Amino acid sequence: MKTIVLFALLLCFCEVSNSQSWIQSYAVNNSSFTDIHFLNTNTGYCSSSYSGGFIGYGGVIKSTDGGSNWVGVYNGVPIQSIYFINDNTGWIAGGYWDDMGRKSREIFKTTNGGQNFTRQFLDSLSYLFKAIQFINQDVGFVLTRNGILYTSNSGNNWITRNLPADNSGAMFFVNQFTGYVSGYLSGSQTNLYKTTNAGSNWTTEALDGTVADIFFANESTGWVISNAGKIYKTTDGWNSRTSMDLSLSNISSIFFYGASTGWICGGNGQMYYTNNGGANWTLQNTGTSSGLHHLFFTDSNTGWVLGGQYVSPVLIIASIHKTTNGGISAINSISSEVPAGYSLSQNYPNPFNPSTNFEFRIADFGFVNLTIYDAMGRIVKTLQNGNMKPGVYQAQWNAAEYPSGVYFYRLSAEGFTDTRKMILTK
Repeated sequence: MKTIVLFALLLCFCEVSNSQSWIQSYAVNNSSFTDIHFLNTNTGYCSSSYSGGFIGYGGVIKSTDGGSNWVGVYNGVPIQSIYFINDNTGWIAGGYWDDMGRKSREIFKTTNGGQNFTRQFLDSLSYLFKAIQFINQDVGFVLTRNGILYTSNSGNNWITRNLPADNSGAMFFVNQFTGYVSGYLSGSQTNLYKTTNAGSNWTTEALDGTVADIFFANESTGWVISNAGKIYKTTDGWNSRTSMDLSLSNISSIFFYGASTGWICGGNGQMYYTNNGGANWTLQNTGTSSGLHHLFFTDSNTGWVLGGQYVSPVLIIASIHKTTNGGISAINSISSEVPAGYSLSQNYPNPFNPSTNFEFRIADFGFVNLTIYDAMGRIVKTLQNGNMKPGVYQAQWNAAEYPSGVYFYRLSAEGFTDTRKMILTK
């Protein structure tokens, strides 16, 4: 009884926030975004690359408001990849090979949040850097055409470690020793290469299709995707693996937040979501037909993905898309009937883990708020906060990131208010 009274009193002091799906938060003409990396929900960096035929150029932009606004922090050679380990320290890698025969591969480092970048590496090979990743402030890896560069002193020196392959495709290191790189020999199938000694030696396994991306949630659990839509998964550090075929085309990027919640994206605005480690995937509505690539999430709700499309033979639009609810459409219309009155149903299942559903009915067009609170009356999630048409709706809440306990959900609409209790059990 005391908990319910406290809950009722605290409702008046809680701040309401809007719920969103994937939206385009930024766009620019005549450029191609190549990588995105956020340190938290506010601070992030995005790189770009563009070749004008006679010379390549690119840059890095920075946001401190979650991606709504961006300012340039580097302008120079095309940048392919970014990696930051804290608010101050980060690296960018890129280079160009233009029609005049000029070539460069370069790595830059900043120690002041992008105010200045210092070159750490330069050569004139045409095998451009494709990805950069640091495990800590000392140990890092850069993917190049037929192998990696390795540093153990924060990028002051780089050691070349080759793969038995002509072309590398994707890279992911789970710690300072163990990592995975995809590659293929000319005219042969794609292989996945694994190292347990920072690239000094590699083991090889053949895979179907061309590997588009690699992601590991921890040292044991990881995924490899091919651009033909096949997904491989391991839960024992690639001693064994399973595979499934989503029959999707042009898959380009995969990202997991934890071992259960993940996304894959690709051409024509495709975005798929899983909350069970990839056993099932659900198509999300991104609102764009742009090709999507380079996913990045800071938690299970807040994430970004890069887009790009030709709107004419000479005009390229590069875009950044953002979600604050994991891209999930939390509310769906399930009937076109106009209800006689307002109502809120009990959630099902209840108790639940991790997802639950509940229906509500809206009798007239107007403002509707549907919010979830914890037992102390604090807002946990706002599912709806705006005008809605009359109808019957179903709401879904995925509580995978929340602790077990009692929660309340409250519907407010045109003089109608109802609050119900639900129990999350893990």
